[in-house]
Amino acid sequence: MDPSRFPNLASPAVLRALLESRGIRPNRVLGQNFLIDRNIVNIILDAADLAGSDRVLEVGPGAGVLTLDLVQRAGRVLAVEKDHGLAGLLTDLAGGCANLEIRQADVLELDPGRTVTPQIDKVVSNLPYATGGRILVELTCRRSPPERLVVTVQAEVGDRLAGEAGDRARGTLGVWIQLRYHVERIKRVRPTCFWPRPDVQSVVVRLMRRIQPLLDSCLESRFYDLTRKAFQHRRKQMERVLNDLGGDGRGLMQAAGIDPRLRPEALAMDDWCRLAAVLGPLPATCGQPGMNGNDREGSLECT
Repeated sequence: MDPSRFPNLASPAVLRALLESRGIRPNRVLGQNFLIDRNIVNIILDAADLAGSDRVLEVGPGAGVLTLDLVQRAGRVLAVEKDHGLAGLLTDLAGGCANLEIRQADVLELDPGRTVTPQIDKVVSNLPYATGGRILVELTCRRSPPERLVVTVQAEVGDRLAGEAGDRARGTLGVWIQLRYHVERIKRVRPTCFWPRPDVQSVVVRLMRRIQPLLDSCLESRFYDLTRKAFQHRRKQMERVLNDLGGDGRGLMQAAGIDPRLRPEALAMDDWCRLAAVLGPLPATCGQPGMNGNDREGSLECT
């Protein structure tokens, strides 16, 4: 397919006319705010650093403002779109691209560990606001996770992803992602860069998989359980959190070389890893994390 024949989806007028011709209206419940700023599109693509050998996943492609560039730069593109109308529109626009697979599905109902991530090198997406954190956990906390993710998320989620020890935004989402990835905020995105305009700020975030793991893989389940339980009681000192789990809180914290009076948000990644190493198995261990409901602390459940 000749890329020059693709419509300019970064033009609000072109996008609106295209959607109206199909009887499609943006669905706020699904977080359908379409990116209409070409500069932001280029920033996302540059941050992804795509090569002809890359296998790319795009979650929520919408009308295809990113997709039409991805198919020109990557070797293979899998676009997963929940909305039936938009999936049909994208098929008509770009379905003739030999290196593009369009799958009409909810990515959270797929098994990313078996059907998505083993075949994917990079993720490049404007993620839905409501489920962005859940999607990131599902994609990154599995075996063989992508080497790089460049995503647009709600600014609040970006703050939690990048939150460091001592930050108020520090929580389960951030420490889970940071166990395997370096997190970098690339660009703040104003509401005017989308149509319709969202009520919140957005940010482009890049996740780069760590070359050297912070923790032995056999201890990851313990790490996830520990951090989940700790951030459910984030105002408690860690000594009390560990006591509530049936351990010697002060002794365990001292064995890990950590001040027992610290609260969960104050622990750095190295602290969590040392604590997981000295801690015995926790009650009701549930292995790899998954998300059910929203992605805030206290709502994280096991798959």
